[in-house]
Amino acid sequence: MPTLECRVAVASPNHSLDGLIQNGFAYSLIDSPYLKSTDHKVSTDILIIGEHQLPELAKYQSQIQFNFCYLIFDDATNEITDKATVELYNKFKPDQILQQKELTENVVFTQLEKLDQKRQDEAKTRLTSELIDQDQQTKATLRQKIFHDQQELIDRRQKILEVNNRIESLRKILFTLSEESDVTRIETLLNELLPQATAATWVKIIPDYLAEKFELDLQAQLPNFFTKKQCSNYFIYFMKGNNRPFRSSDNEMFGKVSDALHFNLLKVESLNQQQHLEKIVSTAFNSTAYPLLVVDKDYNVLESNKAFHRYPPTGDRTQSSTPKCYQVMFNREEPCVGCQFGTNFQVQNQNDGNTTFHNVQSQRLTGYEDRNSHWVHFYVDITEDKMLEQRLSQTAKMKELGLISSSIAHELNNPLGGIISYIQILQMELDKAHALQGELKDMNMAAQRMKQIIENLLIFSRRPGTQEKETILLKDLLAESLKMNELAFKIENIKVVQQIDQLTEAITVTRSNFRDSLNLIFNFFIEGLRRVRLHKNTQTGLIEVKFSQDQINFYLDLQSNIGPLNNEQKNKNIYFLVIHKSLIDQGFQVELTEPNASWVAMRMTLPKASR
Repeated sequence: MPTLECRVAVASPNHSLDGLIQNGFAYSLIDSPYLKSTDHKVSTDILIIGEHQLPELAKYQSQIQFNFCYLIFDDATNEITDKATVELYNKFKPDQILQQKELTENVVFTQLEKLDQKRQDEAKTRLTSELIDQDQQTKATLRQKIFHDQQELIDRRQKILEVNNRIESLRKILFTLSEESDVTRIETLLNELLPQATAATWVKIIPDYLAEKFELDLQAQLPNFFTKKQCSNYFIYFMKGNNRPFRSSDNEMFGKVSDALHFNLLKVESLNQQQHLEKIVSTAFNSTAYPLLVVDKDYNVLESNKAFHRYPPTGDRTQSSTPKCYQVMFNREEPCVGCQFGTNFQVQNQNDGNTTFHNVQSQRLTGYEDRNSHWVHFYVDITEDKMLEQRLSQTAKMKELGLISSSIAHELNNPLGGIISYIQILQMELDKAHALQGELKDMNMAAQRMKQIIENLLIFSRRPGTQEKETILLKDLLAESLKMNELAFKIENIKVVQQIDQLTEAITVTRSNFRDSLNLIFNFFIEGLRRVRLHKNTQTGLIEVKFSQDQINFYLDLQSNIGPLNNEQKNKNIYFLVIHKSLIDQGFQVELTEPNASWVAMRMTLPKASR
């Protein structure tokens, strides 16, 4: 609703206030159209009403709000006798009655000052009261907060005491667990220490296989609340005398105790296993029939088995508290010729006119900060084998047989190569469904078997020292052998995966001998694939060629999906026997393994060429 606000509202024909009206300080209600609308209101500090304007203004009394009211008379009587005028007077209840001549601007301004002062006093009083109320509320809030903080401080101190108590109890428990290994003793100590810091009244440690029965008995006899934790092969039960659950702090304590017990039991179990393993290793170390030594990088003997002490001494073992291996075994003043840590080598020794031969297997002993500080040497006396080999190699009959084998092989090898080539050309030229493909396949297989027999004859007929060794890139030897067998791989549907493109290392070998050994390995895989295809005719052959090395040796790994092999195929296969003899004669090692049921692998150990 629109409201007109002014300091002074005049409803009297007093010309002494015309200046205030003209200046806009006062508002005249005489003949004012503003109050004619019931939606309008007038709010003023001082209302001035003439006695003759009282009836007219009474019509709008509900629309006028004022703080002080003057009633102005024209004469000096200042009395109201008319009954109607009295009723109007009671409606407005003027604060002061004046004659017209008494009403001046100074009177109005003085009254306005009084009203302003009154308003200020009321505001001050109200503000003072509000401030007092706020002060009282603040004091009450502060008193409540101080009381709350005091209670919280007391609670915190109590919690700190409880935490300190739990920490101290936990420290004692952890120390006890670290010192004890007997479960019964640990249970007794937990029953002494744990109730001091938690609500647990009883602790029981039960093996896991008895836990289910124990819980059934516990629930039947003592239906109290309990919680359990698993520790290795045991369950630890925490019980209390009522049915209320444990607090979270208690459960946290139980978790830490069970974790500590778990680690302690694992430590005890690991220690027992380690002691048992040490006993097994010690038994195995001393049960071998050949000397077994642990030496350092300076050849000092650190450990030895019983066979070493039973071995006939060739020198004075009492000369030093830590004798050298070459002094004890061979009565030498310097390391054996060809001795290399981490390799397999032979030692030939002259002593009192007798010549002895030993195979020495040297293996790095891991578990030390310096990986090259300790080595295991295994000595096998092969003197008798060596002498027998020398006698066999010197017989004239074997020489003649070698010459005959070589002659036969060379005479048959050249025409056989042409036969195989023509058969393979015919196989490729004719359609796969041609009627002659079966006969050609049988002819090719027979020719290949003849070729392998001839190659075996060549290997056996070669005499050591007839061909000179040379240092050749291993990559070139592999590429040459793969190229020679490329057609065979294609015919047999064999895929070759090789990882030798970045290979830049060289080995010292007789080219033809090593190449023949590789060819024998590939032929071994081809024959194995044919055997597998008797049962799986759709088998796709795979051959993987990988290379690795360490500080001393190269390792050439060749593997194929021709597994599994039975014992006869592992031990009596002519291909593997020939491959093994061929590589051993060249000073290399070969190992036949099965990485899984479908794969067969050959690992060749090749010493690095001297630079």
